Amino acid sequence: MNRRTLVALVLSLAIVGVANADYTFKPNIKVKDDFHYKLKGTLQIAGQEATLDGTLDRKIVEVKENGDYTVEETQSNTKVQFGGQEMNLPDNTSTTSYTAAGDIVEIKSDKVDPLEYRFANMSLFHLPDAAVAEGGTWTYEAKSNDKTGAVGFKATYKVVGEEKIGNRTTVKISMSIKESEGSEPASSECLLWLDTTDMMPVKTENNLTNAPIPGAPGPVSGKIGTTREG
Repeated sequence: MNRRTLVALVLSLAIVGVANADYTFKPNIKVKDDFHYKLKGTLQIAGQEATLDGTLDRKIVEVKENGDYTVEETQSNTKVQFGGQEMNLPDNTSTTSYTAAGDIVEIKSDKVDPLEYRFANMSLFHLPDAAVAEGGTWTYEAKSNDKTGAVGFKATYKVVGEEKIGNRTTVKISMSIKESEGSEPASSECLLWLDTTDMMPVKTENNLTNAPIPGAPGPVSGKIGTTREG
């Protein structure tokens, strides 16, 4: 191999490396795309441990030209072990509208509890304003919303790097989200793995503190995770 060929090869590898290192995280989705997840969690409720298992089915029902999109989510087959008893939770379907940047615009369901917005924000992934390389960080600060009941929070995100999960290549992101208001502010330390093909979640691990879960007797702490199937 002559020097010119070697230099060309090195340059081409460098270009590929740079191209693979920067992420915008823009979802590559279209209407009718669907994603299926297993849901597992271990929570502390009223001083007792509760475990939950279920399924989440998410379907893209709208994608606007500006990048805003809407997801229909159905949680089903949910079983909760609590106080030595097993309970089956009723299936629930909701529709959530997002901005192109990932912020929640509106949640629709049979009966929307304001706590749903607070809980959803504990795993909110706000896209960076520009491409971010491995090791890069960015922050986001949201204000309270009297209409929805969401409270202000601050979030810090970091690109950890690429990781293989099954046959999927993912980019791993760490997220730290903390409410900035209230007497018992909620917070979460979350790991998120996005498929590099569609930039939709493959796996999540969320460690929650004082989480405002609708229907719970008070703030809940513990871990909730999802894993994509198929």
